[in-house]
Order: sequence, then C-alpha cells, then structure tokens
Amino acid sequence: MEKRHFQRIVVLQAATIQGQYSGLIRGEIHDFSEHGVLFSVPLAAPLVDLQDQLVDVNFQSDLNFTTHNFQARVVRVTGTLLGLMVNPFPVSAYTALQALAKLAPVAPVTINNTSDSALRQAGLIKTQTIFKQFIRQAIADFYAAIRDVVHADDGRYDASIRRSLSNAYTTVEAQQAKLINAYTTDGYLHKELRDKCINVVDNANQLSLVALDVFDEWLVLSTLTTKLSLEYASAIYAFEARYGVLLGQVVNTDENPYSPHYILQTMREVLADAGLQPDLLALLYTLFGEILLTAMAGLYQTLNGVLDYIALPKKELAPIRRKTLSSTVKHSRLSMGVEPVRHIANTVSLDSFLHDVSGSSLGVAAQQTGVQAEVSSDYYLQSLFANTHVPALQSSGDLANFINYLQQLPHTPPVPRPTTTAITGARRVLTDDSLSAVSSAPVSSSDIKQLIHALNNAQISGQNQLPQVSESGIAPWLKEISPHISLNADLWQSVDLFEQLLTRPIAQDNASSDIRALLKKMELTLLKLALLDASFLNSNTHPAQHTVNLLERFYVAADDEGYLFDAQLCQLLNALVNQIVDQFENNTRIFADKNHILMGLITPIEQARLSKLLKIQSTCAQREQWQTMPADGDVSLRQQARLDLLRQGDWLNLSVADKTIAYQIAWLNASASFFVLTNRSATLVQTFTGADLALALLDGRAIPAQGYETPFMDRSARKLMFNAYDKVYQQVTHDDLTGLLNRKGLLADLVEACSAYTVASSSIVLCMMIFDQMNQLYTNCDEAEADASVFAIVEKIQATMPATVAFSRLSDNTFALLVYDMDIASVAKLMSGLSNQFLTQRILCQDRQFVMAASIGVAQISDELNTAPKLLRSVSSACAVAKANGNNAVQVYSTNSQQIKHEATLFEWAGLIDKVLSENLLFLRCQRIQPIKVSDDALAHYEILLGLDASLSVTTQEFILSAEKWQRSADIDMWVLQHSFDWLAAQGVGLDSISGVSINLSGHTLANEHVLAYIQRRLLSNHAIAQKVIFELTETAFMSNFGAAQQFIQAVRVLGCRFSLDDFGSGYSSFAYLKNLNVDYLKIDGAFVKDLDKSPSDYAMVKAMHEIGSALGLSTIAEYVENAAILAKLNTIGVDYAQGYNIEMPKRLDSLMLST
Repeated sequence: MEKRHFQRIVVLQAATIQGQYSGLIRGEIHDFSEHGVLFSVPLAAPLVDLQDQLVDVNFQSDLNFTTHNFQARVVRVTGTLLGLMVNPFPVSAYTALQALAKLAPVAPVTINNTSDSALRQAGLIKTQTIFKQFIRQAIADFYAAIRDVVHADDGRYDASIRRSLSNAYTTVEAQQAKLINAYTTDGYLHKELRDKCINVVDNANQLSLVALDVFDEWLVLSTLTTKLSLEYASAIYAFEARYGVLLGQVVNTDENPYSPHYILQTMREVLADAGLQPDLLALLYTLFGEILLTAMAGLYQTLNGVLDYIALPKKELAPIRRKTLSSTVKHSRLSMGVEPVRHIANTVSLDSFLHDVSGSSLGVAAQQTGVQAEVSSDYYLQSLFANTHVPALQSSGDLANFINYLQQLPHTPPVPRPTTTAITGARRVLTDDSLSAVSSAPVSSSDIKQLIHALNNAQISGQNQLPQVSESGIAPWLKEISPHISLNADLWQSVDLFEQLLTRPIAQDNASSDIRALLKKMELTLLKLALLDASFLNSNTHPAQHTVNLLERFYVAADDEGYLFDAQLCQLLNALVNQIVDQFENNTRIFADKNHILMGLITPIEQARLSKLLKIQSTCAQREQWQTMPADGDVSLRQQARLDLLRQGDWLNLSVADKTIAYQIAWLNASASFFVLTNRSATLVQTFTGADLALALLDGRAIPAQGYETPFMDRSARKLMFNAYDKVYQQVTHDDLTGLLNRKGLLADLVEACSAYTVASSSIVLCMMIFDQMNQLYTNCDEAEADASVFAIVEKIQATMPATVAFSRLSDNTFALLVYDMDIASVAKLMSGLSNQFLTQRILCQDRQFVMAASIGVAQISDELNTAPKLLRSVSSACAVAKANGNNAVQVYSTNSQQIKHEATLFEWAGLIDKVLSENLLFLRCQRIQPIKVSDDALAHYEILLGLDASLSVTTQEFILSAEKWQRSADIDMWVLQHSFDWLAAQGVGLDSISGVSINLSGHTLANEHVLAYIQRRLLSNHAIAQKVIFELTETAFMSNFGAAQQFIQAVRVLGCRFSLDDFGSGYSSFAYLKNLNVDYLKIDGAFVKDLDKSPSDYAMVKAMHEIGSALGLSTIAEYVENAAILAKLNTIGVDYAQGYNIEMPKRLDSLMLST
C-alpha cells in the first residue's frame, strides 16, 4: 500500500475548484488533513492539465450554509482524484471540515492481499451470474409483453401502433437472441456505450438541425433511465459503492453495467440496427422499462445481499436548519408604491374572471378579488421556496448566501427543445443586405483588441449598455469610441447580427421593463462576447444565448408593463446579472453557472403559469353555453378565414394604449365564436367574440405573433427573416411608384377570392379601368408631371372606394379593383359615379390640361368565371367593349344570348366526367423532380400527372376544373390513388431507386372520409409503398380547408407518408401561419420561377422563400424550370429540387422504368 504522508480525516463535502486556465469543476472533498485535501470528480474530466496549477477551492458547509474559500496547489492527479496541498490551511475552513467529518462515512473496505483478491474475484463472478439470470428473465418477460400488445383488443394500445408492431414482429423477434448475447457475453462488462450525444447535422448550406428522430428516441430513454434511477437510487448507490471496492476504483452510473442507464443504452444499440420506426422503438423501450421497474428491486436486493460483507460508506447528515423567507418583506411592486398595471378594455384579473365564469355556471362560491389582490403570489420567492431551507433575503450577505444555495442545488438540465435555430438564416439575410460597402479583408486581432479595449473603457465609465439605437445602427457609435478600427466584412456581420438579434429587440421593449433593464445591463458584455466568440451568435446551444433566453422568460413573472411582481426576485436577478458582468472575462463558465440558478428559478414559475392556464381551459370547457354561443355580429368570409387559422395556444400582439402586449389564446369554443385570451403571466384575461376578434385582426389591433415558447433570440432571428421576406414580397407584388398591388399581387388576391367563392359563393367583383391618354402623358410630359398625374388618379379612386377594396396597378395606364361583399349592380353604379368624377378632373402637363377618361369593365366571380385567368380575360373583354362604346363608359361582362348554351355545356361536362371514369379514358403521366446539387445524395422523385384519352376534345385543365365545379374531385383523386398505388406495388425493389411519387389531392378530397379510409387501408397493408408516397396539396386548397387538411395530414403522416405544399407564394397563408402547415416540401409557385433568369425581383422572391423554408427545416422545390439558366440561378440560391421541361418532359407513368 502506498504510504500516506498525512493522517487524513474522512469527509464528504460538495465543493468546486477553479484554476487560472480552467473552468469551474464540481466534485467532492473526500478527506483532508492539516496540509491538504483529496478532491474527487465523479465524472470523467480533463484533469491532467491541472497538474502543479494553483486552484481556488470553494465549498458551502452543509451545516450552516457558510461559504469557505482557500487556495491550493494540485500536486497529484490520479484518474478522477486530485491531491491538493493547502499551506496554510485557513482556520475557518479547516474547522468547518472538522465539523462535517463527524458526519462522514467510514472509509470503505480495501482489498489488497492475496486472499482478499480471491474474494474480490469471487464477488465479481457472483454479480455477473446474478445479472445474467435477471436479464434472461427480463428479456423473456419483455417479449411476452410484446405479444400481449400485438394480440390486445381491449383498447389499451392505439390500433395503428399495434398494426405497426404486428407488421414488424418478425424483425423484433429476431433481435431476442442478439439482446441475450449482448448482455451475457464477457464483453458486456467492458464495452463502451455508443451514441452518448444527440447527432447534429451541420451543413454549410442549411441550418444546424437536431436529428429529431434520434432526439425523440433519446428523450424516451432518458425519461425511463431517470425514473428507474430515482426509484432505486438508494439501492444503486449502495451497490455501486460496494462494486467499486471489488473493482478497486470509483464507479458511477455510466460505468455500472448493472445500472438502468447501461442496460437501456445496450438495448438501444442492439435495436438501432434493426431499421424500426421511431414510434415503434419508443413503445419497445417503454415496455422494457416497465419490466425493469418491476424487476430491478429484486436484482439490487440480491446484488447487495451477496456483497454485504463489504462495509458500505454511509453518510448520515444532521438535521439541516430550515429557513423561510421573511413574511414581512413587501414583495409586490403594488405595495412599493409603483403604479399598478393599466387596465385595458374588457380586461379583468384571472381570479375575477374565474369567479364570474364558474360562479355563474358551476355554483362556485364568490370570492371578491381584484387585479391588485395576490394575483401573482405563485410567482414570489416566498411561495416558490416556502418548503425549503432557503436563507431569508434581508441583506446583501443573505442575497449572496441565497445565490450560493441555488448554485448548489442538483443540476436538472431542461429537456432539449426540438427547435430549429433560425439564426443561421438571419445571418445569411444580413450578409446579402449589408456587406456591399464593407471591406472583405480578414478580421485582425488588433482590431478586436482595440474594440474590446474601447468597450471596457465604456463600462469603466459606467456605460454598461449601448446608446439609443438609431436607423444607422450601433456601428457609428463603435467607430466613435474606437476611431482607428476598420469595419471589415466578418466584423461587421457580427456587429450587425448582434444588433438585430439583441440590441433592436431589446430597444423595442417597454423602456421601464425590469426584464429590459436586465438585458440592457448585460448588453456591452454580450457585445464583447460576440466579438471574441463567434459561436455565441451562431449556436443556440451556447450558454450565453441560454442566459439571454432564460432572462427573457421571466416575463411570465411580470405584469404587462414588464415590472416583476416580486421585488426580491428583481433584486436577485440583478445580482446574478451583476456577477456575470463583473466576472465574464475571468470566468469562462460564468454563463453556465448562472444558467443553473436561472433554470431553478424559472421552472417553478412557468409551472405556476401553466397551472393557471389549465385552470382557465378547464373552467371554460365546463361552461356548455359558450360552445353554442352565436357570434356577436356578422363575420364575413375573409374574417372567418382568419379566425379559422387560430388555434388554442397561439399568440396575438394586442395594441393597447400605444403599447403592444402579448396575449395567448387560452381557450376558444368549437365554432370559433368566443375566445379567451390571457397575458404572459396568466394573471389578466380578455374575452372576445369571434366578430370582435376578426375586426381586430382586420384593422391591426390584433396581430398573430410568434409563439413565446420559442427562445427569445430565435424569435428575433425569425422576425429578421420574416421582415426580409415581407420586404421582398412587397417589392415583387407591389407597384414601385404607387405602392399599389401589381399584376402578381392581384393574381394572388384573385386566387384567394376564387377559393372563397368556391367555399361560400360570396359576392366578389373585379373591375378594370384603362386610361388610354396616360400613355400620351409619359410620351409628352416629363416624368415628374406624369407621376403626379398618376397619384392624382389614385387619390381620386381611393377616396371613392370602400377600405376593403384591393386596389392594383397592372401597367402604366391600367388599374384594377377587387371589390368584396358587394353585388355587381352596386359595383357598376359605383364605377359609373367614379367615371363621371374623372370628367371633372383636369391633369396638367406642359402648361396644358387633359381630361383622363377611363374605359371600365366589370365582371363578377361566378360558376363560369371561377379562375383568375377567366376573370382577367372576361374583364378585359368588358373593357374592350367599353372602349368601343366611347371613353368613360362602364361595361358589365355578360354572356348575353349564349347563356343557355353555356348552361347546356355545363350539363355535358357532368355527363363527361362519368363517361371518362366508366370507360377508363384516363391515364397517368409523371415528371421527374430532380435534386439540384450534383453532390447531393438525395434521390429524385416524380410528380404523378393526369392524362386524358386523345378521343376527348378537352384539355386536362378544363376537365379538372369541371370536376371541381361539380364536386367530383374526390372521384378523380380516388382513381389516381388506386392506379398510383397499384403501380407502386408492382415495382418491388425498384422503389429503392427513387425517393417517392408526389400525388396531387384537391381540397374536397381532404374532407372525404372514404378516401382517407382507402388510403389507410392500402398503406397499412404495404409499408414499403407508404414510405414512397408524397401527397401534394395546393396552398389554396390547404388554407380553404384548413381544419380538414390538418386532420388529414395527422391521420396519414403516421403511416410514413410525406407532404408537399404546392404553388407556394401564390396564395394567402403567409409565413405567419406556416408553422401550422405540417409539410416536408415547399413547392415554389412557377410564376416566380419561369422568368428567374431575367427578373431580379423574381430572383429575390425565390431566394426569400427558400431561405425561410430552409430555416423551418423544409426542402424547397422549384417548378417551371424551362432552361439551364434558370437551373443555374436556382443552384446559386440553394433550392433543393427542380422540376420542368429542362429537367424532363412529362411522360406516361407506365413507361417509367426503375433500376433494380
């Protein structure tokens, strides 16, 4: 045995050490002497570099919470043990350790001689034998449970998962022998576990994304491991202590082959190679976890029984003094004389709301409470830590003790969010917009040092925050404080990205907000970090990003003005931020350390908020009369479409008294005619009828917002990208001179209008007016005069038209109006009055006057005019007739004597649909959708197209439109589905050569239960086909049947199918609602692609749509790729797939030969 230089005293005390060049390391002081301590790190850590270093040792006594610090030198590094020499040993620290030593365990038994070595070997063999017997029985019970699920018919398990398990049973059964072999071979005791971290995809052309399947699988395993570890924590600790003696080393859970972690991870490694679906794996892990939960008590009882001859280190702590926060401390800003929350219209406190609702409908006793009366007591430190030994906050010393107490709490890392970071996309937006005038030279270290020095001087002078941000940004201020620095491209990107993600969003917050003040206090510190550490802004896993996001989450403990309810909580958060600012440059772990405290504080507060939200929902759901309450007032089709997009849990920004306040939809009834909203703290409630909320959405008093569940910095990045998209969309769809909609913008509105007519036969009228003399103005007058004439005409039209009219300028002399909710006769009368006003208006040009007469055509959407092209042709024809009748005439489009013939034609169409289906005059075509990147390993897929027999004298498009008119789309789609599935089933292994086939579905089909049942029946019987099916929905069909589309996707996606959103950009969903469209591909509308090689605006639009799609984890497809130049542009943008004549001409599906 090695001779020990000092008589050491055994103690077990949590402590930390920190070296000059190392971060904070947590561990335990195991024993000590007058000259040093033995420090143990429970997990593997890079300790070798600490040899001979001076370190600071810090511990807080478990007895009285007193903090002790002393300096020591590392003189020995052995595995996870450090020998620290302390000279001299501070008396207070030594005395504290002596007091703790009286509670410390007896040193464990050591086995060194020959007979004891034999005893150790015998003990190892016994434990292994016991485990083998246990695991064989556990696996047998596991497979019995699997068979029980397959044959269960009592509703305990979802039918789809039972079918999946039944289909995969042969594969699952084949793993039984592999599992037994994995656990029972000698190699099991010494193996290295695989997959210790979540896989990350890091592609320079896309965002860093968590592999979600792996994440979900890991989450199930982590939950089971934690549950088992907590259930048997005492027995596991006892065994690991004894097992460590047998091995002659410290054993932790990751190294204990008989621990839940080790057992479950081994199962994961075996099943990982079986090709099973994630939901099926989750079920198998759960079943195995249930077996272990029952059986592990016996395992550890037996293991500890055979090793009970080994003395067990046992630490019996003396009773800990419990302190509660002083009840005399005033913790509400209301009691501190601060102005209370300003009430907004129809806003009441949560308590008052619940009293009014439940008291009138559920018989709950009345409780008189107002907004000021304890509405947020759940958010006070007193309430959060009432049952713990937290030191009272009565002085600055108590505050330090409280922070230290929180720091020593067990680490409970938050469950990772499967959220795609948008920051990479935001950086690309800034790169495109702001680097044209910036040097591309590499960043020099001298520039960084100079700028950091200037920022340090600013902080020393008391300026912890950046000055008021202006339109020119913070760069001028940086130039002012550091005039010799050269802002090159990389440095400017970091500064600009920091400004967009932090400075501007913080500046937009309420100036008196406590949370804003906290973030502003850290602003300069974070700017320095952004300059020194690129990963801060680039990685959503960076501790500093987490710190910012955590601080912003404390808005749940604040009123709508941003004042924290609890003054003590405000004091504590300020102290934590002060420590970050003071220690940032000398402590690389400061953010991670404070995150631990912040997480411990925010978690119970958010749980309290969730409880309030659930209480609102439960109370509202029980009030039956709300579910049938009629809407208060008329709701137009457009307004109802907006309401239909809202879901429980969505957020709205409400405009109240010149402020924007975030409210969440806590509850809405089935008919979307009554809404209950609550603020971020769930302490105030607002109610809306559907009509009132629709009106608020229309006039901008309520605006859909990003979910506040998304981290603050990610929200900032997404807002930046959405603003960039809106800017490009504005340019592409609006006229440069007037700001009115242009032709593309009008077409988008027409598509929406035609969809609205199909759903509810609403009255929508299109007007077109052509000013022939305007061409002469641009020929004979200077540009300023011509432009002034245009503005005069626009002002005249706008003054006459209702506010809901969509006004557009199609060319220099042509305007269009889309009028909603007005019959064609009223619109024609309105146009006649407008044309008379034109006669009285004079336009000045070159000292001459002109009269601007207009030829006006009017057409109403109808069964015959139900597409944008038809409408435009019809209204153009009416304009031509008006012009023929003389300037300033108004002509309403009419079929006149051809109306009867047209009606007869419609009936012929109805009979033609039956003829085509019954005589099988349809056939399938296909067109390849090809990955654009040459290096991309992705496979091509094909879009299924419909073809008509040559004997028919109609086009495919006309046939499809007639089917929609007579509501026969589902019949056509069913024919396509049957023949597509039959073709897929006949391909066999050839399907491996393609990614899949894309099948178009109409809006009517989404709500057809028979079609859904057929899809489920066919795909459940052939899993290989399901993996190759991509259902393609147009944006218009999706949005006009939003609820049905979501239900359809939810029901079909579990089968393994994917979804594509077609014609993206032509409709009206916008990115504000894209998060609700659970699709895999975005197919960019061909109108933006076909002129991509010669239209800068189209290029910008396609790029914006691709960037946003990529940021949301979606693949993008460009259609109408007609030539190599367009394809090259798409490649530059980074679009994932291309489709069009340049890729492949459509061909019959039966001619497609797949490689085998």
